[in-house]
Amino acid sequence: MSRPKTKSLVIGLAAAAVIALAGMGGGYFWETSRRATIARQSAPAMPALQNAHPELRRRISAAMDELRDGSRPLETLGELSSLYHANGYLSEASKCYRGLLQLDPDNPRWADLQADIAAGFGNLEEAIPLYRVVIARAPEHEASRIHLGDALLKLNRTAEAKTVFQEALSKNPANAYALLGSARCEIAAEQWAAASENLQKCVRLEPDFGAAWALLATVAERLKNTELSKIALARSGKNARFHDIPDPWIEALLDDCYDSYKLRVAAAVARSAGKDDTAARLLERTLRLTSDDPAAHRELGKLRSAQKDFSEARAHLRRAVEFAPDDSENWIAYVVMAQSAGDIPDATRSLLAGLAHNPNSPGLRLLNGRRLAALRDYDAALAEFVAAQKLRPNEADAFVEIALVDLRRGQIDAAVQQLNAALNVELDHPMALLALIRISIDRGERKTADELLARAALQSRIAAADLNDLQSAYQAKFSHESH
Repeated sequence: MSRPKTKSLVIGLAAAAVIALAGMGGGYFWETSRRATIARQSAPAMPALQNAHPELRRRISAAMDELRDGSRPLETLGELSSLYHANGYLSEASKCYRGLLQLDPDNPRWADLQADIAAGFGNLEEAIPLYRVVIARAPEHEASRIHLGDALLKLNRTAEAKTVFQEALSKNPANAYALLGSARCEIAAEQWAAASENLQKCVRLEPDFGAAWALLATVAERLKNTELSKIALARSGKNARFHDIPDPWIEALLDDCYDSYKLRVAAAVARSAGKDDTAARLLERTLRLTSDDPAAHRELGKLRSAQKDFSEARAHLRRAVEFAPDDSENWIAYVVMAQSAGDIPDATRSLLAGLAHNPNSPGLRLLNGRRLAALRDYDAALAEFVAAQKLRPNEADAFVEIALVDLRRGQIDAAVQQLNAALNVELDHPMALLALIRISIDRGERKTADELLARAALQSRIAAADLNDLQSAYQAKFSHESH
């Protein structure tokens, strides 16, 4: 009597299991379909790409086809966003990121990239909460913290901005961008001494940080520190281009960039930050896109020369001078490489060939003057240095080279005149300043030495060892004298 009931129970349980599995499967397929729909709806209409690199057109078209297929919505929309962002199609990239924030809300990368575009368009109120999302989910991400502080400062929310910059410094006291941000907050509050302290720390950490030098010039003037203001103003003029704080997620976009100029600029920034491997990779990518780009060959050649890979350096620099013989920078790079490699005959031949193509190049004239001075043909060397001086009167190198020839000839007064002229052109030229200090010590001119050493102490381009040597020479010369 019990068997029919048992059979009915088994059948019922089996049916329930089938229904449950069907429900699970239906939920999975519904979620997959939903995600594919979000991805398709987040893909912008394809912009006009007739002037774009053929591979970029192909990859965007393939990504659009894959989105219609719907099998990998997150990965495909992420690739499409990178292609658009990396190549300047920012509105299209922004639409992709809105979809990615729905599909992958726990990934802080999408919020950071969307904030970068919003801030670039001046939509700071939109960018601020996105930066806060990044900081909450990736507290080690320095760039978003600095960008949040900058956005708050631009909206005159100075107290909030200062808190953000102080948090950044608590995590990394050597963060030059946080020091700059803190100084900007202090300037807004007219706390000039504190601003000066932070800016001087900043330029000691980053000697080529033009924005920090420019602010330091203003602050030093306000504090009536005329000497520091002059030096800071000179340094800011030589480093006018602002480089944003490195952001690994922004930098990763360069792997999808097809703009040769943008890649070269990024390579220069990477090299100035000591990231030679990154710079080489970007320059090699540039040359894969445009094999006859002389500037890319030159910069990669210079990088390989610095790494003592003279074979590869020579190959790239030969291409540079072949593609653009009228660009003196290519010849200068080749000559310097050949000299570094110890191939003086090749350096000399290339220098003379470069001058034949570019007779009015001050850089090549300087190199030729140094070659002639090394041969002790001082009259011919001076003629080259004077020519370079006339061609580029606002740079100090030619003045210093003339002074060095004067020193070799024992014409100390003439050398001093040229070195002072060099400092009039470039207030913080390290070689000119060091040479003048040495001459003033040797001559027993204590007052002049004191003034020049005080100037040298403000310089970020003078090595501590060189300054210590001069201070030792000063003590040895004047220790017996009373003040």
